[in-house]
Amino acid sequence: MSEKKQGGIKRNVVTLLTGTVLAQALPVGISPVLSRLYSPDDFGLLALYAALASIIATVASLRYELAILQPEDEEDAIALVWISLAAIGIVFSITLLAVFSYNHFKLEFLGVEGIRGWLYLLPLSVLVLGVFKIFNRWLLRNDAYKAISQVTVSQSLFSSFFQVALSLFSLKGGLVIGQFVGQTAASLVAGFKSARKVRSFSLNINKERMLFNIKKYRRMPTYSTAGALADMLSIQMPVLVISRFFLESATGAFSLTFRVLNLPATVVSSAVSQVLYKRINDMSNANSMGITQLLFKLFILNLGLMAPFIIFVNLFGEQLFALIFGEPWRQAGKMATVLVFAVAVRFVVSPMSAVLAIEKNIKLGTLWQFLYLVTIFMTLFYFRESSIEVFILAFVVHEIIQYMVYFGLIIKGARRLERNG
Repeated sequence: MSEKKQGGIKRNVVTLLTGTVLAQALPVGISPVLSRLYSPDDFGLLALYAALASIIATVASLRYELAILQPEDEEDAIALVWISLAAIGIVFSITLLAVFSYNHFKLEFLGVEGIRGWLYLLPLSVLVLGVFKIFNRWLLRNDAYKAISQVTVSQSLFSSFFQVALSLFSLKGGLVIGQFVGQTAASLVAGFKSARKVRSFSLNINKERMLFNIKKYRRMPTYSTAGALADMLSIQMPVLVISRFFLESATGAFSLTFRVLNLPATVVSSAVSQVLYKRINDMSNANSMGITQLLFKLFILNLGLMAPFIIFVNLFGEQLFALIFGEPWRQAGKMATVLVFAVAVRFVVSPMSAVLAIEKNIKLGTLWQFLYLVTIFMTLFYFRESSIEVFILAFVVHEIIQYMVYFGLIIKGARRLERNG
């Protein structure tokens, strides 16, 4: 890799990293305020709602938005934008029907009765999140890293402001509404900035181009959608199971703990993974070697960054949570001393998942996603009647084992890209 390209990657990472740091600093900064304005039950409601929205939004565009980066022809990329938007419209309608059916028939499998009224907002959240993903990919295709950072910051600003403001009305769903407003603002800003990047963007839909790209990237909905759904279900499985079998306050404690601990992972991983995805895609198209070497260097770097963080949380986690967020959150501090190991292994491995998002490795990535889903479901379901402490420990052990398997598959995928180009 030339020094010029290495410098480009570093600049892009720093740009995204700066935006992500700013975007995360405000929510974390006001978390001690929110934890005193809202109860653990309120955080539990937000966690369940966000889990449902994330699961559906992940597959809302049938993963065609991932292909927006790949075509060399601009018209094909624009066609993929329209394909993704059309898919979101269909999923929005299905979600709306599902929400009305759930409330009409008074189903109870979610376990939290207070979620019912807020489910009517869910289809809009899916729409907003889906559109945001599409525009974000378009900006990434155009190397608009500064714009991506600005979009991320706008979401944080609006969410934080409204979550605090709505607490003045003693509204139980203030956290949910605040997050929705932030996501909507981010989508609008991303859409505006995306439009500025395409002067030739036409409202006239080229149906032939759309059909061509639907067929060309058919592996996206065929393999990647199923894999992404399995992946997001796996990620949200602890929240879904805890909300079903434990107290709502336990869901809130788990949610806050994971949110706080994941801050370094979110700050670094999201920036690195976006840039790394484009870089690996370019290296693969250019039949370039060195992908495996790049991943091993990143693995060692991430591992070194997390070691002191693990030690710090184990020494001071419980006391810090009680001090910063209030005494009712001491349980979250106890969870943190164990959950930090799961956060660490995710931090080390997850940024490299970009390798398995390349079309040639989609089957390999899907294999692990389904393996993970099956094992996480079996693990959490088996320990559903244990104490919350045992439940959390079982979850962490599962994470360490499975993410090591994941890393092995990522290296296998990298070597495949080097062989086949």
